[in-house]
Amino acid sequence: VVRIKGSLSPDRIAPGDPVEISVTLTIGSGWHLHAYPASHDFLVPTTLDARVAGASSTFSPRYPEGTIVRIGPENEPIAVYENRVVLGGTIRSERGATDRREGWVAVSLRAQACNDSGQCLAPSILTMDLPIYYK
Repeated sequence: VVRIKGSLSPDRIAPGDPVEISVTLTIGSGWHLHAYPASHDFLVPTTLDARVAGASSTFSPRYPEGTIVRIGPENEPIAVYENRVVLGGTIRSERGATDRREGWVAVSLRAQACNDSGQCLAPSILTMDLPIYYK
């Protein structure tokens, strides 16, 4: 129902340098994810997290606005992500955090896919590792 693909820019850094993360979500036809923030407390928002493996790091995510749709018997407006959407953020590891030449950024996306009738799958976490190279 949902596929993710990510990239880093730049992918060659010195420890402590900021790195931009871009994660493209491809959402199957007839399905959506709840945007961040969710329109109601009882809805599961889509969230993005990232960390530099083996190092202390900070991550500041960025979320696009969702598309407003009316779904389900209540026909109440909610903000969703549909089709293709790009989430992003900035990650920074501590200076001197590694003496290796390469590593990876562990990225996780938490989301709940729902169909256009309002029926939802259980929330799930999709993960991927993006390679990073140190100067």
